[in-house]
Amino acid sequence: MTPKTYLIQLNHSLERFIVFCRVFDEYAYTCRRIHTGNCLVTENLSDLKGYFIKNLRAYTLFVERLCNTAVPEQYAQTHQMLLDALSAYQQGLWQMAQSMRPNQLETPVFQQAQIQQRNSKQLVNEALQTLGTSSFSA
Repeated sequence: MTPKTYLIQLNHSLERFIVFCRVFDEYAYTCRRIHTGNCLVTENLSDLKGYFIKNLRAYTLFVERLCNTAVPEQYAQTHQMLLDALSAYQQGLWQMAQSMRPNQLETPVFQQAQIQQRNSKQLVNEALQTLGTSSFSA
């Protein structure tokens, strides 16, 4: 793969990551609303967790595809940094899924998961800075 092709593909992947971040941020928001009782009658953690897991599986496939991407040698280190950050974000998502019990949200686990996700986004920023690109924020 040429460096230019890789950067174009990387840009598309980062756009997709931003969409995933927005989707999972919305799940977190809904979790907090359900936890405080400020939700629709039909909203519950059990159903939300099911939808969350479906999107988490899609995110997992996204990360796996990036792991199998051909990378020009000059971007190998940056690519590995991105993979590490995306995997750390994925771990935070699994923590969040584990925090969702049928009738309650395990707040400490949920909060730790959000910290993990925030830190992972910062790692994405750091990886992008090695490319000399503008930073990512979602």
